[in-house]
Amino acid sequence: MAAKVGIQETVELLDAVRDLVDALDVCLEDGKLSLADLPRLFPLLKTLETASEGISKIPEELKDLDAEEIHEIADKGLDIIIIAVRLFK
Repeated sequence: MAAKVGIQETVELLDAVRDLVDALDVCLEDGKLSLADLPRLFPLLKTLETASEGISKIPEELKDLDAEEIHEIADKGLDIIIIAVRLFK
């Protein structure tokens, strides 16, 4: 039996995307994005870059999901969607 792959890279990328979408939600509370928002957004670019380093491993992780991992990924995806919906209201 092959060793379990896990979902570390998938989770890291989803967490980084959630953090970025969440920061955009906060920055756009006033209806616009401005230079004053850069201190909130700039550090997240590095986080996103770091999280994307393992992106090539994600397809393999997704081929080896168990029910718990599917649930975790779905929860994280739903969190992102909920925040994104607020952005586009």
